[in-house]
Amino acid sequence: MKIAGCLGCEYCHTKGEGKCIQQDDMAKVMPAYLESDMIVFATPIYYFDMTAQLSAAIQRVYCIGKPAKATKAAMLISSRSHGTGEGAIVSYKNMLAYIGLEDAGVCALAGEECTNEEKLAEICAFAKSL
Repeated sequence: MKIAGCLGCEYCHTKGEGKCIQQDDMAKVMPAYLESDMIVFATPIYYFDMTAQLSAAIQRVYCIGKPAKATKAAMLISSRSHGTGEGAIVSYKNMLAYIGLEDAGVCALAGEECTNEEKLAEICAFAKSL
């Protein structure tokens, strides 16, 4: 999907009645986001943080903040290198604190764990438990 980051123009809060002025694929995401009772963020870690694409989508929900029905969120991350996911986890936890969602957990795989069948089964079990 093609989703641009927030412009900070405040259209959504001044004239748009909670809708962003940008016309892109975020219009396909927003209905599901608005109806969600839980949000699961999943991202590979390429350079110490979540992908730019996920970050842009997160920025764009600024227009509404927390979905009315959502009560909790979780994060799934993977990286080829150990010790590189902390930036994403900190951003995730700060966002949850700001919008008031309960943290259902973070599941992270790194290095050889990404191809380890036992670790992959753990992350699948975690995801199913949500």
